[in-house]
Amino acid sequence: MILRRRAAAQGKCRAKAFFVIIEKSMGPLIKDILSANDRLYDLAVAVYAASGFLALAGTRWAGARGPHADESGGRPREKNAGNMGPGKGGGKAIPAKLARFSLILFVLLGVPRLLCFHGFEWRAAVDHGSAGTLLVKISVLFSLAALGTLAWVRAGKGSADS
Repeated sequence: MILRRRAAAQGKCRAKAFFVIIEKSMGPLIKDILSANDRLYDLAVAVYAASGFLALAGTRWAGARGPHADESGGRPREKNAGNMGPGKGGGKAIPAKLARFSLILFVLLGVPRLLCFHGFEWRAAVDHGSAGTLLVKISVLFSLAALGTLAWVRAGKGSADS
C-alpha cells in the first residue's frame, strides 16, 4: 500500500517535472506560436458554428420560399439552388467549404493545443488568477461546437425534406 502511494507520488512528480522541462525549454518564439495557435483554434470553432447557423438559416429560408421559386416567386428554377445546407446545390458551397476548412483546423490546431494545454494555457491562467475565466471560455467553445454540429444536422434534414 505504501509502495503504491510512493509510486503514485513519484509518477505525479515525474509528470510535473516533464511539464516544467517543456515550459522552460520553450523559447519566446514557441510561446508566441502556441498563443497564435490557441487564438486560431478559437476562431475555427467560431467559423464552424457560424457556418452551421448560416446553413440552417439558408435551408429554412429556401424552404419558406419554396424549392422551385425564383426571386419573383413565379418561375420555377433549379431544385435546391437557394438552399445553403449541406449537400449539392448552388448556395451550399460557401457554408460547406467553411465548415470543412474549420473542421480541418479543429484537428490540426487541436493537437498542439491539447498537448501543451497544462504547461502553457492552464498554468498561465492559474498564475494570473483567471482559471475560472478559462473554464468558462472552454465551456463556451464546447457549446459553440455542439450547437454548430446540431445546426449542420438540422440543415441536412431540412434540405432532405425539400
